[in-house]
Amino acid sequence: MPEWGTIEDKLTIGKEEINKITNLTYPLEYGIGFSGQFVNDTGKPEKTLLTFMQMKPRNVLLVETDAKGFFQQRGLNLYDTATFYYKADKAKDLPYGKVKLVERNHPAMDFTQPDYKIDVVEAGSVQRIFSEYEKPKDVTMLKEVEVKGRRIEIEQKVDRVARPYGKPDYIVKEKI
Repeated sequence: MPEWGTIEDKLTIGKEEINKITNLTYPLEYGIGFSGQFVNDTGKPEKTLLTFMQMKPRNVLLVETDAKGFFQQRGLNLYDTATFYYKADKAKDLPYGKVKLVERNHPAMDFTQPDYKIDVVEAGSVQRIFSEYEKPKDVTMLKEVEVKGRRIEIEQKVDRVARPYGKPDYIVKEKI
């Protein structure tokens, strides 16, 4: 069996150097995440325990905020639109506080100058795609054929014993 290796085997730097890198502008993420800040009813940041509930699929996350109300949740495996509801630990019968999501910092991407060029050829006339269902010009079409038939009746011998499992191949009769 061939050895395929990993992406780390193809890198130009060693594994030891990769582990030393800690200050990344855009850190490597596993899964999807979000971060935000919790503020109480007066609008001041507050340390609290937040319970996030996801409805489909059902999931519950417990996230603790720091003294300034900031929190971070990472490593979620989401495959479609996800809706989360939250509840602060101080909320009893009434809603308490507000969560403000922090805007994610994305790397700048410039799509205005592509690295490739597409040549456009002026055909001069309208082009169309030939379908597999179109007949070639040199084909002769036959006239319509109507098939008629009738059922052939086969005489079947009916045994006196009803058999729910179908017709047997052999019948052994016993005389007493």
